[in-house]
Amino acid sequence: MVRAAEEQEQRQREAEARAAEQARQRAAEQVRLRAEADQRAAAEVAAAERDNAVREEMDRLRKSGGGL
Repeated sequence: MVRAAEEQEQRQREAEARAAEQARQRAAEQVRLRAEADQRAAAEVAAAERDNAVREEMDRLRKSGGGL
């Protein structure tokens, strides 16, 4: 009877350890996904800034009569 209880406790500890490891892996994956999303957002901002700079330069050239 004592042995069965000890085995049950051991199985419980193992199950808890597996659950904790899975939670850790999910958290790490969420961190990775957030970092990727941040990188994509930064790339989009940089692209928009480049587009705006080109547009502003084209407007400046047009206004100064030096268009393409």
